[in-house]
Amino acid sequence: MYKTEISIHLINQFIEIVGKEFVILDNDSLSLYAHDETEKLFFLPQVVIRPRTVDEVSRIMQLCNT
Repeated sequence: MYKTEISIHLINQFIEIVGKEFVILDNDSLSLYAHDETEKLFFLPQVVIRPRTVDEVSRIMQLCNT
């Protein structure tokens, strides 16, 4: 499987959209998002973004699509 690293530039753009406190980057916190309760699979995400508004979701999606 091909995995692309998220650039610091993209992470900074996420921070501009939702604020630093809603962009999760530390491994301890990321590990909470690395699994669900259906299977015993563990995939550590590179970043977790926690938008609070429809506008933030829209801006994140636009950014990801570019």
